[in-house]
Amino acid sequence: MKLTYTPFLSILWATQTSALPADPSGVETFSPLPDPAALFKRAPRDCGTFKFKCARAAGACNNACYYINCVNNKNAQFAWGSSPVDNRIHSGCTTTTKSSLCRLTPFSQRVWDRQPDSNAPKPLQCDEFPMNAFKQTEFKEGTVRNSLRCINGGENGSGGSQFGQFRQATGDWAKGGRLAGTRTCDGAMNDGDTFKVDWIIDGDDGIPTADQDRLVPYCKPNPNCANDGYQFHMSKLQLNDGGTGIVEQPYNYNTNNRYALTGKSDMKQYRVKVFRNGGSAVEVEVFEVFGSEEVSKGKKAGEFGDKKQIEVTGLPKSLFVFGHGGLGTEVTFSYTRSDAATLFDFDFPNGDMAWGSGEKGIAGDWCQVGGVNMVSNTQWIYCDFVGLAAPATGGSRPASQSQAPTAAPKSSAR
Repeated sequence: MKLTYTPFLSILWATQTSALPADPSGVETFSPLPDPAALFKRAPRDCGTFKFKCARAAGACNNACYYINCVNNKNAQFAWGSSPVDNRIHSGCTTTTKSSLCRLTPFSQRVWDRQPDSNAPKPLQCDEFPMNAFKQTEFKEGTVRNSLRCINGGENGSGGSQFGQFRQATGDWAKGGRLAGTRTCDGAMNDGDTFKVDWIIDGDDGIPTADQDRLVPYCKPNPNCANDGYQFHMSKLQLNDGGTGIVEQPYNYNTNNRYALTGKSDMKQYRVKVFRNGGSAVEVEVFEVFGSEEVSKGKKAGEFGDKKQIEVTGLPKSLFVFGHGGLGTEVTFSYTRSDAATLFDFDFPNGDMAWGSGEKGIAGDWCQVGGVNMVSNTQWIYCDFVGLAAPATGGSRPASQSQAPTAAPKSSAR
């Protein structure tokens, strides 16, 4: 028997040439085979666990822990790489006003002015988690895409720098480094590579035990997820023609980005005007403020006197006003506590706020105080303050906009 051998490449060539397309002139044309590398997309690798060193990044750690433990149902799986949108805009940290969101009213009155320096040394920056470098989807209204917290700038920078070293396999994550064993892929991470996030709160890289409840409460095992009053998120994205989220000063809730105290409701700008006429007579009016427009919500007339207070309704909660003497003396306000003895013992998680007519903040004076008119024996005072859009309803676990990818297979590459 005589066997005939036909080379495989000859058959392949015949197959290709028999189906060559023709141009309009009838001449057959040839398209080369695709690059073999393009046929095999690199599978994402599992790069291990990014261990946040909290010693120099307490604020960033606490914000990450809040998102993972209290928003994302303890799902700590993420991916690195490009996102289809600008993450800083879709987190809400970057807006049309170049100044940090943490400096802008009404938000600054809650998340900057009221944070003690012992917990968050000023100046503060807007920190988001998941981080800007993580692979994320576009903002979706009704969910928490990123947890926001105004934290010390050095702590914010340390958090970003640490993740940069983990991604590049440098510093403590380089081969032979102290944390190299937590990393399971070789070299710099590629787009789509996955990892988990964990944190170190004990030891040299952690926080002294005595300070953990104050600085990193959300990082402790089984934390109390009640909002401490400083965890917030963007609840509505309003883009301008250039694709940047709008936040103007004065703030307009109707046309600007909206931000909510996580687990509660949106923060809004309110105003109170006090008109003093004579020794004790007073008229108080409260407003919602939308940019340059103010909308009256309630008015009350009364008298200041010993241990007297004026309660004004019309906002989501009552505003109490206290006089402490005649014209020209300080006036204090509580939104909303009626006990003057505990006026400055405010409870942020429940939306309460207390302040005096001399209050100052990062964005300037809270109040404008007119001089005493000696002819008419009158004086006016008006103050802008932050409040929640609706009464606090509780709820410690809001819905997250999960960024967690499917875990990549374990990589054997080292």
